[in-house]
Amino acid sequence: MTRLADDLSAFLTLTPDAGLLDEWRALLPQFEEELSERDLLGHPGDSFAAFLDLSLCSPGPAEAVERLLVAYLRWAKGRGFAFAEVHDNHGKQHRVTFEVRGPFAYGWLRGECGGHQLALEAEATGDVLVQVIPDVEAGANEEWQERDLSLEIVPHRDRFGQS
Repeated sequence: MTRLADDLSAFLTLTPDAGLLDEWRALLPQFEEELSERDLLGHPGDSFAAFLDLSLCSPGPAEAVERLLVAYLRWAKGRGFAFAEVHDNHGKQHRVTFEVRGPFAYGWLRGECGGHQLALEAEATGDVLVQVIPDVEAGANEEWQERDLSLEIVPHRDRFGQS
């Protein structure tokens, strides 16, 4: 990003001509893409690795978890990320947890949290809950500071309002 920004600022100091303007137009989209990616992944913790937890959340075919897992595995390999199994529900594909390591893995995956409904064969659907958790131990002391943390104590009440 800095090299590209330096190139663009150097262009501003030169006398414009047709060739220079063509080079400027070629660099500008690349600069905009890198800038928007930086803004997109600028939240605290985005640079951490991530744990990806997939679980079947309704009675349905367990292959839904497997299919979504394969999709995430392909995505991670395409980005050059490492993908390692952390927990498999003893061979049953009802729940599986993987670790994803790569630049900004958590930042890229954090928007995937929530329910995913997959259409399978024979009009069957599978609902899979996706949870993305940052690996804060791997990135300890990188971005987190004590002022970023807060402790909130909330009293428990049952359905009748009793503590």
